[in-house]
Amino acid sequence: MRGAGNYPEKEIGKTLMFKAFAPKGPLTRPLDDKADCEALAELFAGSLSRFRNPGGHTNRSFEHVLEAMEELMLASRLLRIVDERRPAGLPAPLPGREGLGNFVQGRSARTAGTVL
Repeated sequence: MRGAGNYPEKEIGKTLMFKAFAPKGPLTRPLDDKADCEALAELFAGSLSRFRNPGGHTNRSFEHVLEAMEELMLASRLLRIVDERRPAGLPAPLPGREGLGNFVQGRSARTAGTVL
């Protein structure tokens, strides 16, 4: 997020999400209205608070493998949004980041129209 928005290391958390997706923020598209901007900022801030912060500082375990897969799919979708909105000229995603997105994209393409 910091790299995509060209923010310094000190920018973190909810504040960073709301700056990045603010109207006229670096990850906002020209046709996004205020409600779209707020929705994306809240989605990212909420996901970060719920999934990243507590779990990023502990060893996590899941009762079922599907829980882990669902969190990875959510993270992949959020990162794809950032990648798609990254301003031209800023650093590309880290090597290997695109791998999970390609897996999820390929999986969804193979199962299109199928109820899982």
